[in-house]
Amino acid sequence: MNLRFSKSLQDFFNYMIAGGLARILPFLLLPYVAKVLTPEDFGFFSLYRLYTALGSVILLLGVEQGLFRLIPGLHAHERLRYLRAALSFILIFFIFLTVLSWPWQKPLNRFFLDPNISFPFLFIPLLILVNALSVLILTFFSACQESRKYLLGNLLVQGTFFTLFLSGLFLGWQLKAFFISFIAANLLLLFFNIDLLKSLRRLSFDWPILKRLLKTGFPLMLVLLLTYLLYQSDHYLIKFYLGVEQTGIYNYGYRFASMLLIFVVQSNNVWFPRIYARGEDFFRQHVGAYAALIALSCAGILWILLLLFHYFPSLLLPAGFEVSKTVLLIVGLGYMIYGQAQMIDGWLILKNKSNILVGISAVALAFNLIFNALFIPKFGILAAATITAFSFLLIWLAIIIYLGRFLNKKALSVTVLKTALFTAPFFLLFVYNQPLVWFTLFLFMGLLEFMRNPLSKILLSFSK
Repeated sequence: MNLRFSKSLQDFFNYMIAGGLARILPFLLLPYVAKVLTPEDFGFFSLYRLYTALGSVILLLGVEQGLFRLIPGLHAHERLRYLRAALSFILIFFIFLTVLSWPWQKPLNRFFLDPNISFPFLFIPLLILVNALSVLILTFFSACQESRKYLLGNLLVQGTFFTLFLSGLFLGWQLKAFFISFIAANLLLLFFNIDLLKSLRRLSFDWPILKRLLKTGFPLMLVLLLTYLLYQSDHYLIKFYLGVEQTGIYNYGYRFASMLLIFVVQSNNVWFPRIYARGEDFFRQHVGAYAALIALSCAGILWILLLLFHYFPSLLLPAGFEVSKTVLLIVGLGYMIYGQAQMIDGWLILKNKSNILVGISAVALAFNLIFNALFIPKFGILAAATITAFSFLLIWLAIIIYLGRFLNKKALSVTVLKTALFTAPFFLLFVYNQPLVWFTLFLFMGLLEFMRNPLSKILLSFSK
């Protein structure tokens, strides 16, 4: 019997595998990395990745967001013109920023890293450039709905990076292994797509196209930038107040918790456009059901992680990282709630309400910065985890309240109630630390919700 999957499920699996590589491979390999590196070196490793991701957002200025939204409506030759304009802009902007920052290397190194570190701040722009180029290529594949190329590109980058990185750690290269593997993996992606780059013929600064890309993508870039700062500002504040070693311990638990977000993002890439394509009325009627499934799925992933950490601590918790398990629980709860906000973000963007997201994210970021600055020096990394989780809760509540002006308030109230029920078993861990008991309670609630949810069968039946 030939088993055929719908296009929706094929895309879903491709995007989940591709996007999940950024979290699944660290999930499998981070314990080894943390054991080989000292907590301090693991902290520097975390900061390098943080600054690279944040710097890429600034370098791109939203042009990749513009590509993702504009390319689907263009013909093949026009798509290449837009990609050429985006690549030209990135290279010119990179040269400008590098020249501007070059005289300030020592102050930047002291502010962001450490005066005596072997790989100072001047290495970070190179990491940012190769990462931004890879993001642009992969976004182009995604926008053209070439999910297979998107998958293979991610496999190539992640597979090469972790193969070289682990080999370098085994050979005793320490942080040098990270720089070599990161640059090599991203350059390899460009090499394997040399035909695409050749088809661009030559780079050109096409201002009308660039203006359209920035007009579409820059507001979304502001949302993304605020979101990244919300995700990562606590890491820098921990480094500032408690040192790089505590940053590494915090990031270890945080990285596992962030697996929830990648599930939400990749799920939204597949299911959200198909739900919205059925019409505004269908979306309004089922948004609460979709939000409930997102919360349920995130809670299930968090339970699996907690069970693994509880029953296999010798494998997952290197010496000195024990408190990371609590960071995972607290931040994971925040991401579980924030996942629903991420789902609703897409609808607000489609309704040209991205300014609402900017305002809400800015308020949440201010809350995060102020209270982390107050409580991290007194209570350490668990305070950072708690404040970050409350920041996510603030975003979720603000969006729910705003949506009450447009969507059914009763449906939104049911969504809030279900989310509270799904999170309740996690809080019982602080009373009786036997996760298998409370997981069984959650499993019963989850099965009941899945059977009663009107979207469960509909999502699996989409054929386009």
